[in-house]
Amino acid sequence: MLSNRKKRCSLRSIAQDVGLSTTTVYQILNNKNNNMISEDTRERVLQAAEAVAYRPNIGYKLMRGEKSHIVAVLVSSEQLRYREPISNMIISMVNSLGSQGYVTYLCVMQHSGEKNLQNVRELHARGTEYFIILGNVVGYDLIEEEIEKTQCNLIGYCDTLKRKITNEFVTAQVEVLRFFLDRGHRQIKCILPEEAIYSMYGRLDALKAVFRNTSEEQLVKDYIYSFPNIDYNNSAALFECEFQRGFDITAELMQKYPKTDALFFSNDNVALGGTKYLMQNGYIVGKDVLIAGFYNLTAAQFSCCPITSIAYDIQRVQEKLLKYIFNNEPCNESVPCITYIRE
Repeated sequence: MLSNRKKRCSLRSIAQDVGLSTTTVYQILNNKNNNMISEDTRERVLQAAEAVAYRPNIGYKLMRGEKSHIVAVLVSSEQLRYREPISNMIISMVNSLGSQGYVTYLCVMQHSGEKNLQNVRELHARGTEYFIILGNVVGYDLIEEEIEKTQCNLIGYCDTLKRKITNEFVTAQVEVLRFFLDRGHRQIKCILPEEAIYSMYGRLDALKAVFRNTSEEQLVKDYIYSFPNIDYNNSAALFECEFQRGFDITAELMQKYPKTDALFFSNDNVALGGTKYLMQNGYIVGKDVLIAGFYNLTAAQFSCCPITSIAYDIQRVQEKLLKYIFNNEPCNESVPCITYIRE
């Protein structure tokens, strides 16, 4: 008799618990097609397997020449800079894959192309057949070549791979700028890191779309205010660092351009710091000065002041990643971001 502290976790024990044959349980847990199995039965087996932390014997499956049903999610350290939206997508993706009978490995990629390539080789040696890359990882070309060589499937949520899902940023930023203008706020400043003036998710392209008769040089001069780049590799306290940068740069800007009545920050953390400065200095945020950020982080959503923001459409991105990962069809799709206007 098994002790209470030790749960059985074999196919046979799960079959006994749910009152089904071992063959039926095997088919469900290994994602085998069987139209005779109802969704209720499938869900009952999956719940029973989860309750005893069942994991398939991958080595045995590989020896039999069967599919391993293993997916590796490779996340760039750069993408983890904003953990909230990416973490939410990873959790949702792992749950979705698990409900379909897939095992998921999660691997955070390093700043070394050789180490990242070695990680991919080790994952393949463990039976991984499908790779999803989130972010632009170092050594992506070597990784792509290696995965193609092994005839595994690869899809990326990035700008660099052949098969990829990307974000379309310009439309949402145009909506923010037009919101400012519609409310009569025309003294707009876009606050960006120096390195991102010409690349920050199409901010300059959005300005060009709104102010069509203004030259690029004049747009940068009139509407963009930059701050020194943040060394994210050495910034453990990310929120505090960006929050303080937002506070300081807003103080500097408002002293130079006191008539500014709309601020479009690089992200929500910086926007929250700028909001604090404005509140402490007698501005009514949402009336005297409109504020916008990026990423639609929880702190911005529940701020005491209205902070308009832009978010990745994580649900649609996930749906497309899971649609294309299991085939080798060409894929180069762009998903528009979502604008959240708050006033």
